[in-house]
Amino acid sequence: MRRSGWLAWLLALLTWGLAAPAWSQDVQPVPALKARVVDVVGLLAPAERDALERKLADFEAQAGPQIVLLLVASTQPEDI
Repeated sequence: MRRSGWLAWLLALLTWGLAAPAWSQDVQPVPALKARVVDVVGLLAPAERDALERKLADFEAQAGPQIVLLLVASTQPEDI
């Protein structure tokens, strides 16, 4: 019984230790999605953004699902 208690504590400590790096990552907040095209980095010209907005609105009207395009400088620390 005593040995199994020690092993349980060791397992809990290892689990906590392996999860700690995930807690320390700086996760970038997702900006408010107030439009169908959210260009945080300014990649698109206004005409391009408007054209994409219209296409996404048409798709939503015809098919139903909503699609939002979010353009960011990097997805780090997340992988794609």
